[in-house]
Amino acid sequence: MSVENRSEALDSKVFDFILACFERKLEKARIDWKQPIGLRDRLYRWVGDQQIEIGNNYRMWHWLLNLPDREYCPRIQLFSNCFHAHFNGYTDEERIRALDKNLYGHLPHILVQFAYELNSKSYKRQAADTAYQVKQRQAVLKSQIDTLLSQYSRILPFRFDLYYYDKFKDEVSSVEFRQHLDEFSRQIRKTCNFAEEGKQDVEILFFARLAEQGKMTGHYHVHYLIILDGKYHRNVYRFETIADALWRRITEEKGYLSDYQEETSYGRPNISEHVIHRGDTECIESLYFAANYLAKNGTDSGKDQYLRCKPKGMELFACSHRRK
Repeated sequence: MSVENRSEALDSKVFDFILACFERKLEKARIDWKQPIGLRDRLYRWVGDQQIEIGNNYRMWHWLLNLPDREYCPRIQLFSNCFHAHFNGYTDEERIRALDKNLYGHLPHILVQFAYELNSKSYKRQAADTAYQVKQRQAVLKSQIDTLLSQYSRILPFRFDLYYYDKFKDEVSSVEFRQHLDEFSRQIRKTCNFAEEGKQDVEILFFARLAEQGKMTGHYHVHYLIILDGKYHRNVYRFETIADALWRRITEEKGYLSDYQEETSYGRPNISEHVIHRGDTECIESLYFAANYLAKNGTDSGKDQYLRCKPKGMELFACSHRRK
């Protein structure tokens, strides 16, 4: 398969899963890292049995690691650093020739260093940092919502998602995804896009959004929560209709807006599309819960949907108080 026909989203998701399996196997190997004598030789013997799957998928990950101006999730970034350090001083052409000629001569050296890095304190610290970051996000979201409730007696939340149709999802690159998301975020803040004669402007009082990849195929999507003034807006029909049209236009009809219309969500009242009064404790708790979902982050390939490969500088999470 040529690079032109590969899916950046799918390849990065699969490669991260392969590296996660390598990491779990390394943990189960119970290597005694406190015994440095002979440690590198033991690691070389161990990676000898682990390199086949990574080597067999060489065409998949090699192009990913050479995409311009990309940032990777922790495991892929770690592997990328080891890979490029091993070939330091090589030109691109020399590196490709070396890999094509003797991939399994180079791969053990890269994987041994990768194993060392996986055991480093800096890498292990990332899990704790991620958990702390989630708590920070949740605290900020709650504070923003509480501030809003102190200013408005009635609010109208709307929880929706932005997707790409199945036939297009593999061809959308992370750069295009970022462009689409940035443009959509700009357009929904323009009241002129929602103007309707004789009706109150649609002004977003609060927003939070999270860009992710799907569990199975790695497809890009966005979770969004916006809040409108419940005094002037009894439903989200006008916002939803126009926002959907905007996303379709921006993605050139590759994408669509999806909302959840059931009465309950995760065993709680579905807050989307219902006016919430300041004193409605149950619905406000459900609103906190919905906002907290957008604060999540993770490093477990089996469960989480964080972006594995993204353009440099792209914010996966954003809310009202942050740079937009």
